Amino acid sequence: MLVGYTYYATLKEQFRAEKADDIVAVADLKASEIETWRKERLNDAAFIFRSTQIASEVHDITSRPGRPFKVPDWMSSMYLNHQYASMRLLSPTGEVLCTLPPERAEIPLSDEVMGIVRRVEVEKRVLLSSLSRHENRDTRMRLVVPLFLPLRGDSLLAGTVVIGIDPEKFLYPLIETWPTHSATAEVALVAVERDSVVFLNRVRHRSESALTLRMSIREPHLPAAMAARGLEGVVEGRDYRGVPVLAAIRPIRNAEWYLVAKIDLDEVYAPLRERSWFVAILAGALILSTALAMLGLWRNQTARLYKKQYEAEVSRKALATHYNYLTKYANDIILLMDDNGSILDANERAENLYGYGREELLRLNLRDLTGASDIRIETTWSDTGEAAGTIFETTHRRKNRSLLSVEVSARAIEVEGKWFHQGIIRDITQRKQHEAQIARLNRIHAVLS
Repeated sequence: MLVGYTYYATLKEQFRAEKADDIVAVADLKASEIETWRKERLNDAAFIFRSTQIASEVHDITSRPGRPFKVPDWMSSMYLNHQYASMRLLSPTGEVLCTLPPERAEIPLSDEVMGIVRRVEVEKRVLLSSLSRHENRDTRMRLVVPLFLPLRGDSLLAGTVVIGIDPEKFLYPLIETWPTHSATAEVALVAVERDSVVFLNRVRHRSESALTLRMSIREPHLPAAMAARGLEGVVEGRDYRGVPVLAAIRPIRNAEWYLVAKIDLDEVYAPLRERSWFVAILAGALILSTALAMLGLWRNQTARLYKKQYEAEVSRKALATHYNYLTKYANDIILLMDDNGSILDANERAENLYGYGREELLRLNLRDLTGASDIRIETTWSDTGEAAGTIFETTHRRKNRSLLSVEVSARAIEVEGKWFHQGIIRDITQRKQHEAQIARLNRIHAVLS
């Protein structure tokens, strides 16, 4: 009986550990992609904020009342290329000068947004707001950018750009998808408002929950409340339904957001229940058995079996986990490499962008994509840290020899004592083209001036 209970407890811990690894991998991937998405939005804002050419163009028009005004080229280009929900250009007095798309011009900015506008004008910095509900119950984020003309020892406010971001276009789909089939698994993005934790996205088991589902931060067993209280890692608790769950908690860097990936404990231990009949039969057999030699033989055989399974798992776990839980549904290129730079695994996005078939990619080395003479890239990959990783921009080469501008998030990962290099690679060709277009417009304006 004791042996049967020990076997049951061992299986239970094994199932929990495997599922914990799964949800930690999902939480890490989702948190990384959300952080990259926020960084890209802030990079757009920084480009506008630092451009004296844009500020000068806006000031030149607002300082001459009655002069015809059209939507600036930089504003149209950014609106189209980055798929923002809306863009508005405001005068220093708060008057709306132009709106994209034009049909949104009739919808006034809320008092909350105007408060953010006044705040960034005073603080002279850009601000990416949190999620909130505005007109027609739409959920939006606001990227607010003041425009200043430098003066001797001071600066002059030329106007303000208010950019509306629709989370339905990228953020919500990213959060709400789970990379493998599961009946209960889900990801929630939460924030703290006073003494409550607010769910920012729709949760699986309650429709219309984005920004409306709120629970006390003092709930002792709620993983979202645990996140708000500063806990990280794998925890067990009860979710917003009161259902026991296993959860992984990750804070979002440079944001007052927390990510919770969770799965019901019933689903975690479902395979164990399916095997419970075997445990019962084994316990009965052990009670009836008086042959200690047979018991020892069985235990030795079981130990050897587990050892073989463990050794086999070490050799394939990096590829299996990487493919099954991280890569299949990713929007970016994801590569897994060994210490020599040889590509061990690649997702479908890599095949589509590089133009290689899967078998071709797995015969390549990182140098085949970056160019063998690019010593800086090789050094950057080899210096990748275990936890922090590194983010850098470079150029990759497709199969047809055309060049692809990319942003690489590189990280070293350890699997059972062996190190691998993982790269999450984003195509930034359009962004680079956009920056080049703005630079060209600036040079043309400088010549005409």
